Amino acid sequence: MKCVKVEHPKASFDPRSFRTLVRGDTRILVGCPKGAWQPRLARCRVGTRAYEVIKLNATSCAGHGRRRR
Repeated sequence: MKCVKVEHPKASFDPRSFRTLVRGDTRILVGCPKGAWQPRLARCRVGTRAYEVIKLNATSCAGHGRRRR
């Protein structure tokens, strides 16, 4: 079982900027806000923001988001 919590709407990010950070059994999908992505450098001018936080092997989703199989 995994729990998914959406932090910000996907439409507010540049689609070329998504990256996944791995922290133990947690995956954090981050992206750069629209208008701040620099394609030549493949960098974000303002820093990335969390789009989605996914907890793998969660026994409970209390306070974290909705369950997904």
